[in-house]
Amino acid sequence: YQNHLLACIGEECGELQQAVGKALRFGLSNAPSIRQEFVDILGVMDLYLSEVEGETLETFFPDMLPYMYKKTDKVLRYWNEC
Repeated sequence: YQNHLLACIGEECGELQQAVGKALRFGLSNAPSIRQEFVDILGVMDLYLSEVEGETLETFFPDMLPYMYKKTDKVLRYWNEC
């Protein structure tokens, strides 16, 4: 089951990558597709976290928020320098 979930995570990440690539080529008219693929990743990650680590996204995200904010701050600073 864990291997299946890992395969699903990889597949969903690939689908998000494809949606982002289409947005870069054709414009942001497919923004809902990007959002849907992201939600699909969250759904599979929730299953994975529940199976492997015994927690859910609700318990996982509060611990990860400081890392996420640090990462987004770094991206925004780089973007502002360009």
